[in-house]
Amino acid sequence: MKKLLTSNIKLKIIITFLLALSAFIVVQFISNKSIENVKGSFKQISENKRLSKMASNVVSSIKSYHRSIIEFVLTGNDEFLYSNEKNLSNANFNLQNIIDAPKNTEESVLISQLDSLVKSEINFCQQALITYHKENRKDVIALINTGKGEQLINDINKVFINIQQVEDNNLIHIAFQNDSFIRSATQMDYAATCFAIVVILFSILIIFRDINRRVLVEKQLRFAQQKAEQSAIMKEQFMANMSHEIRTPMNAIIGFANLLSKTKLDEKQTRQLKAIQTSGENLLNIINDILDFSKIEAGMVSIEKIPFSPAALLHSVNTMFAPKAKDKKIQFDFYTPTELPQAVIGDPARLTQILLNLINNAIKFTSEGSISVKTELVSEENDNVTIQFTVKDTGIGIPKEKLDEIFERFTQANTDTSRKYGGSGLGLSITKKLIELQGGTIHVQSAEGVGSSFSFSIQYKKTAASIRPERIQPTQPKLKTKLKILVAEDNILNQHLAESLLTQWGFEFDIVENGKIAIEKLKQKEFDLMLMDIQMPEMNGYDAAHHIRKNLQLNLPIIAMTAHVLPGEKDKCLSYGMTDYISKPIRESELFDLISKYIGTNNEKDVSAQKTQQEIDKSGGLINLDYVYELSNGNSNFVTEMIDLFLTENPKEIQLFESAVYKKDMEAIKAIAHKINSTVPFVGLNLIIGHQLSSIEKLAEDKTNLHLIEKLFLQVKETCLQAIEELNYLKTNHA
Repeated sequence: MKKLLTSNIKLKIIITFLLALSAFIVVQFISNKSIENVKGSFKQISENKRLSKMASNVVSSIKSYHRSIIEFVLTGNDEFLYSNEKNLSNANFNLQNIIDAPKNTEESVLISQLDSLVKSEINFCQQALITYHKENRKDVIALINTGKGEQLINDINKVFINIQQVEDNNLIHIAFQNDSFIRSATQMDYAATCFAIVVILFSILIIFRDINRRVLVEKQLRFAQQKAEQSAIMKEQFMANMSHEIRTPMNAIIGFANLLSKTKLDEKQTRQLKAIQTSGENLLNIINDILDFSKIEAGMVSIEKIPFSPAALLHSVNTMFAPKAKDKKIQFDFYTPTELPQAVIGDPARLTQILLNLINNAIKFTSEGSISVKTELVSEENDNVTIQFTVKDTGIGIPKEKLDEIFERFTQANTDTSRKYGGSGLGLSITKKLIELQGGTIHVQSAEGVGSSFSFSIQYKKTAASIRPERIQPTQPKLKTKLKILVAEDNILNQHLAESLLTQWGFEFDIVENGKIAIEKLKQKEFDLMLMDIQMPEMNGYDAAHHIRKNLQLNLPIIAMTAHVLPGEKDKCLSYGMTDYISKPIRESELFDLISKYIGTNNEKDVSAQKTQQEIDKSGGLINLDYVYELSNGNSNFVTEMIDLFLTENPKEIQLFESAVYKKDMEAIKAIAHKINSTVPFVGLNLIIGHQLSSIEKLAEDKTNLHLIEKLFLQVKETCLQAIEELNYLKTNHA
């Protein structure tokens, strides 16, 4: 007992459970036994009633048989014999059943007597019939007058009465036995119940001894939890500060390197600058991996559910990596099936991140051979589709013993992988977690020195996006001739970078070193937009933005520029009144696009010399719907139907076109080029690729210069895919 009282709570609970279970088993056993005894008694009662019933049938049948025979021999009317055989058969049948039925000794004696008497009665009746058929009526009457038949019937009745008496006695005995069973079961139930109550009370008393101790432990746990939460906050703050401290100089390094690359450099300087850019990008990727992993571990990564085009996304990824593969002289194959849905609901940003990780790895670890990215529609059920993506390479491969560990954090195939190829060992771990967050799975097959194949599947929901019939008009006002931008940034290098970019773009600007000076500057001068660093002396970016909105009540766009990229940073910036957010290191194109987003631009060609006359932003792009609107005569359904038809048919035609070029089928090339040339005017592509399509058609007719046909086809394909991407974008964002 002493050992039980001093044992831990787990042991006490186990012992209490076992005792309670024992009590339950005892009660259950007694109840079951009582039920079985009662069942046995009812079975005996049922058997007794069955014996009496069969005996009653025998007596009834033999009496009818006797009466029929006597009346026949006395009257000579054979109608009395019609049921004679049936009565005799019933008597014999029930008699045999009685003989076969289980019975006690007393019942067996009575049944034997009944059997003897019934057979005697049957013999008597048979003798009367025989005598009657010998036409000796006096002898028959004399036989009947002996009273032997009546005596046999009376004896049979007596035996039947004795059988009933025996059954009644048995029933009395069974009833008494049942009462005994019930009394015994009730007593045992009471005893078991009392035992169970005692066990429960005893257990409660024992466990109650531990309550105070457990309360104390819970207080200690709460204190430890508070410490852990404080530690987590400190860790997050440390990550934020370190991120800022690292990314701020990285912003200057990468930014100035990009600016320097636009100046005149000799070959040696170009190589050195390339090394700086590559090292900066690699370091930034490592920082991003660590921050992404931190977000996932903290459960702060949310999966969006927005419409996007899988084909357009894959086209963008293909366009992004094709030059890298070409630089390494690696064959880069991209397979996108035409049966992919036009639009699905999911997270395009996370899918892009997964593909970037896998393809980046494939390019990094492959020095020769090929890389293929294959997409398959695995299943389609109602509105749900499962898409599988496979990235396969002929790179260095992964040792067999490392395959099970490759998705673990900070794990790489070999100890010298990081030294040779760079990276943090987090990429595949992040990729796996992002796939699982979307309900998908990832598998890898690899052999060292042969290559690797990563396959993952994600289920999406199809959506029927449609373009509104009205024209899409610009939503932002055009930029003034000279923009006035206020920059709040305390880092000198980043100030110089901002100065270089804004000067290059032809903007007017003022640069201040903290939020306090920025507020004073806004009181003195009007600005069109503000670029706000977050971490500054005197007054940080959060407080400055809040003051501008609340006290100055200015509505100019404020774009946060911060190296803080931990979970919730963007929401925090917006909550203080900032308009948008861009993370450091700042990309030149991203910053310009963000400025254009909020204040528009009418000098875009001067600012971005790399853009061609045909390349415009997503609100217009390559496509031009003027022709189809003119044809519609105001019928908006016609516009939507024509656009949907183009999105459905053009990818199929491009695939057939590509197959015909590959097979050098000049007749098919000519026919498909002609067909596409007749459909592209509906989306305004005739002015862009109409000449190429006409040239292809003419060359195919002459069956000459296949090389030129291939070159022109690639231009047509690229333009059509970009147009499809833009149409899907319009459907998604203007539906």
